[in-house]
Amino acid sequence: MGGYMGVLFRLRACSDYATNFAVTLNRRELSEEDRCEQERLLFGFFVSGVAALDSFGFFLHFVASRIRPAPFPTQPEELWRISMKGTRKKFADEFPGDLVTAKLQDALKRLGPFYEWEAVRNVLAHRAVPPRDVFAVAGGRAAVPVDDWKLSPSVSLKMDADLTRLRLQWLVDTLSELAAATDDFTQKHF
Repeated sequence: MGGYMGVLFRLRACSDYATNFAVTLNRRELSEEDRCEQERLLFGFFVSGVAALDSFGFFLHFVASRIRPAPFPTQPEELWRISMKGTRKKFADEFPGDLVTAKLQDALKRLGPFYEWEAVRNVLAHRAVPPRDVFAVAGGRAAVPVDDWKLSPSVSLKMDADLTRLRLQWLVDTLSELAAATDDFTQKHF
C-alpha cells in the first residue's frame, strides 16, 4: 500500500510543482527571490517525478513478491534496495512474457525520458544549482529568447512551460500504462 500511495502523493506534488513553475514564467524580470523560487520548484518537480516512478517500482515489487517471494524479498533490511530499475530487471528475469514487463522495459529504455529525469534529479539533488544562459534584446520589440538551463557543458534545457509540461505528460502517460499493465498482470497471476 505504501508504494501505491507514494505514487499518488509524489505525482500530485510533481503536478503542483509544474503548475507553480509555469506561473513564475509569466514574470517579466526575475529577481533573485524569483529565481530561487524557480529552482525550488524545479528541484521538487524532478525529485517528485523520479520518486513517483520509484514508488511504482516499489509497489510492483511487492505485488510480485506475493507470487515469487525469493526474487522479490520484502524483509525490512532489503527495502532500501528496491527501485524502478531493479524491479524492471527482476520482472525481465521472472516474467519475461508479461505486458507489464514490456511496459517497464519501454518506460526505462536506455537514453529515454526516464534517464533524463534521473540525470536532472541527480544534478539537482547531488551537485549544485545549474547556471543559466540569460538572453536579452536591446531595443526594438523583438521577442527575448528563452533562457537555457545548463545542466552540464553539453546539456541544456529551455526555461519555458514545456520544461515541466511535456515531462509531466510523459510521466502521467507512463504511470497510466504501467497501472493498466499491472492490472493485466494481477488478472493473469492472481
